[in-house]
Amino acid sequence: MGLGGYGSKARPTGAPELARGTLRFDTAVARHAEIAAARGDTLVVGTHGLAPTLCLASRIALDPGPAHFWADLRFRDVIEVDLADGMVSRRFG
Repeated sequence: MGLGGYGSKARPTGAPELARGTLRFDTAVARHAEIAAARGDTLVVGTHGLAPTLCLASRIALDPGPAHFWADLRFRDVIEVDLADGMVSRRFG
């Protein structure tokens, strides 16, 4: 399963819209992560899978790849992300 071409170098139809959505998601997460860190809190984000998959793929290597990561997401999954260590793990789901 591909991410509309986003697991490869292909630019699918709609790529600019996906890129803008990913940038908005990434910007919002970065802003709220900074606020949470300043308070000593943990940031929790609830969302559908495409935006965070593309955001994560732009920051860290998803093994075996972003398309597989996205396809493997299930409703109610909780994914823990440590950007500093580049670690992604499923906690619940």
